[in-house]
Amino acid sequence: MQFCNHVQLKNIPAHNIFLIFALFFGLIYSIITPPFQVPDEINHFYRAYQISGGNFHAVKKNDRVGGYIPESLVLFSNLFRKFQLNSFCKLNSEYIKKISLQPDKTIFKDFPNSALYSPVSYIPQSTAICVFRLFKWTPFHLLYAARIATLIFWVLLVYFSIRIMPVQKWLIVFLALLPMSLSINSSLSADVVTNGLSFFLIAYISKIAFTDKNFTKKDLIIISIFIVLLGFAKLLYVLLIFLFLIIPVSKFKSFKEYFIVFGLLIILGLGSAVIGKKSIDKLYTPYEKYNMQYRDDVI
Repeated sequence: MQFCNHVQLKNIPAHNIFLIFALFFGLIYSIITPPFQVPDEINHFYRAYQISGGNFHAVKKNDRVGGYIPESLVLFSNLFRKFQLNSFCKLNSEYIKKISLQPDKTIFKDFPNSALYSPVSYIPQSTAICVFRLFKWTPFHLLYAARIATLIFWVLLVYFSIRIMPVQKWLIVFLALLPMSLSINSSLSADVVTNGLSFFLIAYISKIAFTDKNFTKKDLIIISIFIVLLGFAKLLYVLLIFLFLIIPVSKFKSFKEYFIVFGLLIILGLGSAVIGKKSIDKLYTPYEKYNMQYRDDVI
């Protein structure tokens, strides 16, 4: 009986193993980790909420960087200040207070680190918040809804990455299921989107390189979309486009086509990174130039 069970388990595809364990442990992380115990999650929450209202650009004024958000989000986050980077603080019923959202009562709040991130980095977080704001959910419930939506987004990207990866599937499973990986990717961190996009781009290029598949227009479109998204999400990740060089020239009709496609992808990747960099430069304010009244209170 044990031998049969072992054989059955061994025959389960790597992507299905990942899906089961990632959803199971990821949901546990999402639910039992107290609000804002993951690094910078407060500011990611503020930025995701800002984007959910259609305000894609952060605000810079009076040497401060952030945006207008409901005062209730600030009151809610203040309840959990001592939870930040303190794993000994545990959530109990006294912290679950019914602070209503009151979206029209807004204040300007500093979040200069997450304000630099592109809206691309908050696609699942802001989408979930946008949807559940319609049902007048409290900040507490919006936070957890956004966490779960972000986790599902990441799990699906990695699931399909493993599924199409022609080699080293179990290496991706191992890396993705590491405790720190699950912890970050079940939070509101902007790195979740970057991680998922990177896994998929690596897997997709590997699929073309290590199978009998020839390069097609569909491949160009998919790789272009992902490299542009990565360029906006995190500038340095556009360097992943150089993985394109592992694709044999024989997958193309000619060396000229190979060269043109590679050049186009570099232009798209660098172009999106340059646009993202310009947006960051407009907002970035170093500590010594930040408004003295607020700079020491910035998380």
